[in-house]
Amino acid sequence: MGAQPLPIVLTGNLAPFVDELQKLGYFQNNNIIFDVLSSEGDVERFPALAAELVALNPQVILATNTPSIIALKKTGTLIPIVFTMIGSDPVNLGVVDSIPRPGGNFTGIINNNLEIAAKRMQMLKELVPEAIRIAMFLNPLNPASQPAVDETIRQAGQLGLEIIPIEVKRAEDIAPAIDRALQAQAQALIKTDDLVTFVNRQTVIELTRQKKLPTIYNYRIEAVEGGLIALGVDAEAQYRRAAVYVDKILRGTKPADLPVEQASRVLLVINLKAAEAIGIQVPTMLVARADEVID
Repeated sequence: MGAQPLPIVLTGNLAPFVDELQKLGYFQNNNIIFDVLSSEGDVERFPALAAELVALNPQVILATNTPSIIALKKTGTLIPIVFTMIGSDPVNLGVVDSIPRPGGNFTGIINNNLEIAAKRMQMLKELVPEAIRIAMFLNPLNPASQPAVDETIRQAGQLGLEIIPIEVKRAEDIAPAIDRALQAQAQALIKTDDLVTFVNRQTVIELTRQKKLPTIYNYRIEAVEGGLIALGVDAEAQYRRAAVYVDKILRGTKPADLPVEQASRVLLVINLKAAEAIGIQVPTMLVARADEVID
């Protein structure tokens, strides 16, 4: 799709990024112009979108997921690129030389997806203690998510749980995937951190509620919008930090001189309304540990 107008950006996931830039003195059509390209959840569109974005020749690019930085790297562009919400090791991806010294035109903020994946598995077991068969979405078109999938399976084995992997490549796969989970007698679901299921999170939320399938999500917004429980990095904080990186680059700092940062804040959000809707009694101790409870 083409560039999105600013009102869409302000109401979407980029709103904290734009807000922080405004605090730093940048205003649309005054001293900055935003061109926003979206894959709309289709991982296969990233190469074409990356080429289109590079052709616009912006002063700096914000990349908000792993497939996007892989696609941008393959273009060979030297445009400064700030990444955020990246769950993969950028060194292994070949986009930076090292975490403290990126060395090229890429830098930004990364998630500790492996550690969070393990905690998410433990949290789900605490929430649904009787569950022994856990379905898990995975997208083979997004190989960057595989380490977190492997860690989830490893953690499940330690807890005596069985993981049922179910492929979700596109939006139309979601409903059949949930049906397959139930046919396999899964007692809970892990919505793996992936662009397809995030963009189409309302479909996952609605269907799992209808089917009364306890599901753990990745980000606060998913619990706010009706998901049962979410455990993951503070996305808003990451976007705001990315805006600081963009500001520094626009003021002359080279990406190579900006160390890659590790996101440190993890949020646990529980939606008690969603729990009631599917007949789940959330343990009091779990509620007490939550950063936010929606009731």
